[in-house]
Amino acid sequence: MAWRTRVAAGSLKGGPSRTYICSSCGVHTYRYQFNSSCPWCHSELSITADVTTLAGQGPLSWGGVDGPAATARFGSVLGVACIKDVVYVADRNCIRAICVRDKQVTTIAGRMQAGCSDGVGAAAAFQGPSGLAVDHEGNLIVADTGNNLIRKVTLPECKVSTVVNLADAGGARLGSFSGPLSVAIDREGSVIFTDMASRLRKISNLGSGGVPV
Repeated sequence: MAWRTRVAAGSLKGGPSRTYICSSCGVHTYRYQFNSSCPWCHSELSITADVTTLAGQGPLSWGGVDGPAATARFGSVLGVACIKDVVYVADRNCIRAICVRDKQVTTIAGRMQAGCSDGVGAAAAFQGPSGLAVDHEGNLIVADTGNNLIRKVTLPECKVSTVVNLADAGGARLGSFSGPLSVAIDREGSVIFTDMASRLRKISNLGSGGVPV
């Protein structure tokens, strides 16, 4: 059964909530107060986790503001990846880091304005990055959806480089590519990604200018 997620009324007003799973209809629901039955099918609910806000102020505080996690603002958070005690997110047109220990948010690469350029920190530019993954060297791999690129953020220098230009790499034999979305790294170091054409693709041999298959 495919799991579905729904948000119970009143669960987005702030503060901690809890996650429950309905064993009958497969709905995840988020509530502040425990309710013994599913709001959709009235079957028994079971608690699975506590839900808290790691950083940001919610949908009414849109923006790209760094600083303390409790007052930081985000534009459109999509991808997420973790390295030790740092959580990295793809936010609108940049990559941001949330240090769990210090509870600080910083923009490590790109800027809120869309663009397409390699470079270090704010000198780099993305256009709607979505998926994030961590490679075997501890660097970030980014699905730069709007630019049709797979990018790498080398840490700790925060240097952004283009791993594969999917528009150039496809060619007539492989067909065109349409906006990489989710991305992951397999145990051989190959990049696995989905695109907006509902395909799952793989890039092997990155060190030799790998070609998607």
